[in-house]
Amino acid sequence: LDLVSISFFALSWIIPSLSSKWYVSNPLNESFIFSERYMFASESGPWILDQGPAYIETEADVEIYTTAMTNISVGFAVYYLEDNNIGDFPIGICEQEESSQGNTGANNMEKKVFTSNYLGTTETYPLQPELKLNSNKTYYIYRVSVRYKYTVRKQAWHNVSFTLCGVNTQNKGIGFLHGEVVFRNPYGFLPALQYGMLPFSGARMVAYVLLFAFFLYCYIINRESTLPLHNAFLVVFLIALTEATLSYSSYQHVNLTGDPFCCPLPSYVVGTFIVQIFRQTLSRSLFLVVSLGYGIVRPKLMKAEWIAVSVVSLLYFITAMVAKVSDIESDNYEASSSKEQQGFHFYDIPGKIIH
Repeated sequence: LDLVSISFFALSWIIPSLSSKWYVSNPLNESFIFSERYMFASESGPWILDQGPAYIETEADVEIYTTAMTNISVGFAVYYLEDNNIGDFPIGICEQEESSQGNTGANNMEKKVFTSNYLGTTETYPLQPELKLNSNKTYYIYRVSVRYKYTVRKQAWHNVSFTLCGVNTQNKGIGFLHGEVVFRNPYGFLPALQYGMLPFSGARMVAYVLLFAFFLYCYIINRESTLPLHNAFLVVFLIALTEATLSYSSYQHVNLTGDPFCCPLPSYVVGTFIVQIFRQTLSRSLFLVVSLGYGIVRPKLMKAEWIAVSVVSLLYFITAMVAKVSDIESDNYEASSSKEQQGFHFYDIPGKIIH
């Protein structure tokens, strides 16, 4: 049982991480940058996975509110950064040339300036509530449609940048960005930093299938001499197999569809959580029961002991669920809101999710 418990514990917390397809809905003050910390180049992904096109595709609209009529536009750029220059920013995004080299660290930058269409004023057009503008003022409203597809040619850190062009102290422009930004690797939408979880979760699922089949075979041919503990082990193996299958299916779903992992949590993630924590609870309960001597030196336990084990197991299940959801929500908040204040969105998975 010790070996079984240790194995289950070592393989715990394997859940789908994140996706590289993002549905954006954020204020745009001066500039906003989406970052994918690593991407594989087209047709150059990991050999164990599919080889296909790698690209960054943007379909977004920007509504811009200004206090004076002006010529305003949105500068858009996609570029990669070398490892030793990840803090550098491109320059000249608002210049009209559609392709130029940025500063020292921003390489292979493709850029384009998208012009705006005047919609009207806030007297006839509703305010964007997320911007919390002064409803007593009159704002001039413009809309910019950004449509761009960039082919990834180099394995590197890639950024997508939106910049308001023509904003000054006189017109005090502010924008609201909504749409979709997609980072796709050659094998799918799973981020490059997490691609190893796809073959690992698949191999884990196959290993559990073989282990469960072997244990079931031994259980059947020796069923005349089985103990109640063996029945419990069989249930644990079955739950572990179910969890491994759900985990692999979740990674595949994210990789094929690009649906974000969080937040709110998708139903398949919630299902994986519940099965995973239930398996952990049951394996720990068995450990407690065996530690009390059941099935080894004692044919049965006292009623008070069963009640104590049940209460401890129930409390563990509840606290583990609460702790897991709290960790994900807090880490998602830190990974988005704190970087949003700096104008960045690093959509990566917190280390606490994959233990």
